Amino acid sequence: MARVLPTKGDTAKDVIMKLVFLAALITFLVCGYLIAEKYWLGAVFTSCSNSKYVDVYEGSGIDLPSASNGMLDLNTYLPSASEAEPREADNTLSSFSELLKLNDEIIGWITVPGTVIDYPVVQRPSDTKDNYYLRRDINGNSDRHGTLFMHYGCHLEYGYKTPTFIIYGHHMQDGTMFQNLMKYDITDSKYKKTAMNFYKTNPVIKFNTKYENGLWVIFSIMKINVNQPSDFTYIRSEFAGTSDYANFIKNIRDRSIIDTESCIDVNTDDQLLILQTCSYEYRDNGAEMRTVVVARKLRTGESSVDVSGVTKNSDAVMPDIWKKGI
Repeated sequence: MARVLPTKGDTAKDVIMKLVFLAALITFLVCGYLIAEKYWLGAVFTSCSNSKYVDVYEGSGIDLPSASNGMLDLNTYLPSASEAEPREADNTLSSFSELLKLNDEIIGWITVPGTVIDYPVVQRPSDTKDNYYLRRDINGNSDRHGTLFMHYGCHLEYGYKTPTFIIYGHHMQDGTMFQNLMKYDITDSKYKKTAMNFYKTNPVIKFNTKYENGLWVIFSIMKINVNQPSDFTYIRSEFAGTSDYANFIKNIRDRSIIDTESCIDVNTDDQLLILQTCSYEYRDNGAEMRTVVVARKLRTGESSVDVSGVTKNSDAVMPDIWKKGI
């Protein structure tokens, strides 16, 4: 210790050298912790906070089959009519019973194959700014990872068919929460070479609400600058009528960086699942970019998906700040 800490009898030079060494050591340890927390420890903490929820929910886990050359057969996955899941007295699915005992604000569970996304989803309808779970874990503790949460305006009720489910999640650099949605982004510098193949392998995701299980096929991936007032308003849970909803769907298609019109039809009878995460293009120029993945629910009797013909959409409507091609 005498070789490291200033001690009686040290010269002024020795004291200065030891203090400089100690300052450097402390700086190194603090920086090491911050880097580890950002890229590794944060993921560990998030996994720990969610572990008890995973343990009690039988619907967790990446159990969807992968598509082959864009073709996905779900016949062996879909339950038969005689295998309807049991419900509780309030009509919630029995598979959610233990989850709701842990947190009664849980409204669903989302699983995206090929990613780490396998999380409970919460909603606080009274939180009209959608910020309660923004920096809190699912147990309500302060956590920069936040929790996946549904927009307060999306109405979830047994027997009611809401037009849109909108779910927010952070883009964490440790790979957790909704960061892995970027794997679908054909414009992202990290994933653009693999994104189209990833999409064609994993076009269907699972989002179960506490009232109904569901599979959803992705048909649009949008890039939105929320600081651009003239850009498309995609955070909507209510519509004036059929024509309003049809125009909403058209806007989603027009802005999609992938062209799915030849193989995935979407109409006003369909429910949409809208997943949003931050992306950081042009942040130095004041832009607030979002990557938005949109899927429609598979219809009754729809047991296969063919996205082999999906291509990039070179005519996609992009934010004004967007300067690069797709």
